Amino acid sequence: MWENLSMDPMVIAPTWEWAQSKGLSDSWAFPWDPNRRIYFIKVFHQLHCLKLMRHSYHELWSGQESSIPAPHIEHCLDSLRQDLMCKADDTPMPSLQLLNGGGEGQLMQCKDFDKLVAWSKAPERNACYKRLTDYKPIVHSIERYAFCPADSEHYPTMSKYFEEHGHYADPFSE
Repeated sequence: MWENLSMDPMVIAPTWEWAQSKGLSDSWAFPWDPNRRIYFIKVFHQLHCLKLMRHSYHELWSGQESSIPAPHIEHCLDSLRQDLMCKADDTPMPSLQLLNGGGEGQLMQCKDFDKLVAWSKAPERNACYKRLTDYKPIVHSIERYAFCPADSEHYPTMSKYFEEHGHYADPFSE
């Protein structure tokens, strides 16, 4: 399940006008349209953090060194802490065990996760983004924005950029 969690919907590229209407601070310009900005959807960032920490845990548990830099893990831990404290879910959790048993079998009302993924990929927000990997830092991040659908209004600009500059043979090294 963990490896099948796609982080591709993590990034959206709405118009700057839309972002301002939502009270968002300015962000990086979308590479294919200067009137759009790059924003990360929090739940996908948090899932990315959990995947990294889980991956690092399994590496350490098996006697390997963690491939994830410690400052990145620290950033993730603090980001999750801040989010948990900010949201402060006060749902009472039943426990059938004295230790390590809170919440088993508890029914929850969840948001429609697939609906959020679809929302992030709608043409008016699609950032043409693919994560490429969850566990290796990318040096040439422009490669993550190289996935505009052929019917996207940004496809011609993206294609022209890569025709002129080419793709990096290995976006993970300089």
